[in-house]
Amino acid sequence: MNETTQLLTPDEARSQLGFEVLYKQYSECMHVLHGDTFFIEREQLSAVLRSRTEMILFSINDGIVIGTAQASLIHTPPLFQVMFSNVAVREDRQKEGVGKNLITYLTMMVKAQWGKVRPLRVFLTNEPSKQNGAFYQKLDFTPRIDERVTIVWEKII
Repeated sequence: MNETTQLLTPDEARSQLGFEVLYKQYSECMHVLHGDTFFIEREQLSAVLRSRTEMILFSINDGIVIGTAQASLIHTPPLFQVMFSNVAVREDRQKEGVGKNLITYLTMMVKAQWGKVRPLRVFLTNEPSKQNGAFYQKLDFTPRIDERVTIVWEKII
């Protein structure tokens, strides 16, 4: 990852880029992950950015969002679980460590914010067609179900 790349919280990213630019560039990153079907209203993104049960982290290089990752707190008594989702890196910036840094830093933020009292189960889903299972294994996630279908990866932090 380039030394000018910053990992920013929503408030920091909004302050640096402004909401409209952040919204546009976030949407562009999501198109990498979800294709042309992805759409989020400005109000929806604004609500997620303010939520106490959501964390979004932005990787920004020279004023451009090059990656993003999201964590959602799920309280299912007696457990607290966190789902990582929308981990996306611009195609022209993949294989540079951006995704690894996003997940590593997001994990630290989640543990500091939500994991003070007890361990958290962190999970994410992944489609085998993306062929990035080795990426998640290097980050200490383990597959929970058959790798020929959508995979749930998990780790305890």
